[in-house]
Amino acid sequence: MIQRVPLQRLAAGFTDQTQQFAAAQGLAGGCSSVMINFLFHYRSIKIVGTEALRDLCDSRRHHDPVRFDVIDVVEQKARYRDILQIVEAGCFRNVMQRRIVGMKRQGDECLEPSRFILQLAEETDFVAGAIGWFDLEDEKFPLAFAEKRKKHPKLLGVRPMLQDLADDDWVVRKKVITNLGYLADQQVAFEFLTYTRHLPMVLEVLEQVPRLHAVIDHISKPEIKAGRMEPWQGLISKVASHENVFCKLSGMITEADHGTWEPDHLRPYIEHVLESFGEDRVMFGSDWPVCLLAGSYAEAVNALRTVVSTRLSPEGLTRLFWRNGARFYGIL
Repeated sequence: MIQRVPLQRLAAGFTDQTQQFAAAQGLAGGCSSVMINFLFHYRSIKIVGTEALRDLCDSRRHHDPVRFDVIDVVEQKARYRDILQIVEAGCFRNVMQRRIVGMKRQGDECLEPSRFILQLAEETDFVAGAIGWFDLEDEKFPLAFAEKRKKHPKLLGVRPMLQDLADDDWVVRKKVITNLGYLADQQVAFEFLTYTRHLPMVLEVLEQVPRLHAVIDHISKPEIKAGRMEPWQGLISKVASHENVFCKLSGMITEADHGTWEPDHLRPYIEHVLESFGEDRVMFGSDWPVCLLAGSYAEAVNALRTVVSTRLSPEGLTRLFWRNGARFYGIL
């Protein structure tokens, strides 16, 4: 069972450098407990029953200052760029030196990836790349994407908000399929952000664009809270039969009961994904800060590690938490 650390012990875990930087930015004493968890868990992610992870590729992170009010991550006076500087100064460079991929635009969709996110990727060495939103129904998409990627080499892929679109069949529209063909030809990463009900359309896309370099986000959000396996189980197995498709073990604790979930509630879903995709096509993602609705960053890591630690070898754990994601996004 995952142990929650008292707030006082979290604060005691800060480095002096982090505390000084926070004070200089007017954040000390004005941050929510969520903010403190964020800082502490980046300084050292303690894994239940084993040593701390030394290499971590987080393939599912949000970084959007506009949308933080949705889950109240920090007080309004805390500017997001200041938070990132604190993390960089007190946590990443001095301790873990790990890279993170998948800084995605969340919220109001626009015709290009967030400039803020792309700038963030270019300014920080711990951000390995950005995944952006483009209009895949636009006939000029290939040109727009090529121009944007030329200016921003850390633009690694495309992710439309399929889960929020009114039309579940949007992804199989003719123009979208044509542009997905372009992504396949260029071997650009494409992310399926879906619920179980979208998986039949995912399968149709993969039939029409068999070379698509794709990943399923959040294991396609099965009904974990209800303990329901089907139809997700059968559909995700069919998706896994396409050898160029990966699966992201992310976003699971928020699909469980936010107040009572335990790693064993996630176990059957994680084990089925491992059986279906194998050790070489799965990757870790925290889904921070959305995960904070159900648990801290460290708890998201610990939950997955608790389940897989008896199934995977040390090399298998390295693939899951680092190498597979880095290989998929081309950042090795």
